[in-house]
Amino acid sequence: MTAFRAAFKAYRMHQVLLLPRFARLTIALGLATAVFPVDAEYYFNPRFLSNDLAESVDLSAFTKGREAPPGTYRVDIYLNDEFMTSRDITFIADDNNADLIPCLSTDLLVSLGIKKSALLDNKEHSAEKHVPDNSACTPLQDRLADASTEFDVGQQHLSLSVSANLCWQNGSRLCFS
Repeated sequence: MTAFRAAFKAYRMHQVLLLPRFARLTIALGLATAVFPVDAEYYFNPRFLSNDLAESVDLSAFTKGREAPPGTYRVDIYLNDEFMTSRDITFIADDNNADLIPCLSTDLLVSLGIKKSALLDNKEHSAEKHVPDNSACTPLQDRLADASTEFDVGQQHLSLSVSANLCWQNGSRLCFS
């Protein structure tokens, strides 16, 4: 019986020593395979496009999060989530080259139902850049208080969000029975 007791005691000691070793191994493997976030810019290899154009293609604009180059796009314009019209809108890059700014003329904004007086009141606060068709290429939030734009390149969807007090109201679409 003493041999059995000695073997059992040795087995228990082995289990006690094995547990910390297993715990150390688990921690070491966990740290070795852990993934830590890194803030690095995306890099697109221009050689994937063509070997001949590798030096002439500038893909740096796409590394900053912008999905499309500046230019003119045919977009569906939505004002406060209501479809208004489809137009060709020119987009330019903002100052830090990370986003596109739509060039929206005063006439277009008025035709969408935005009060002209609200645009004129804010005009002296913005330094406007002009493009050939005389559209204002400043962010809409610089021209109107509490306004914003969002451009979905994939859907060609330009969403304008403007306070209700800056828009003309056409009334509600109701059906009485």
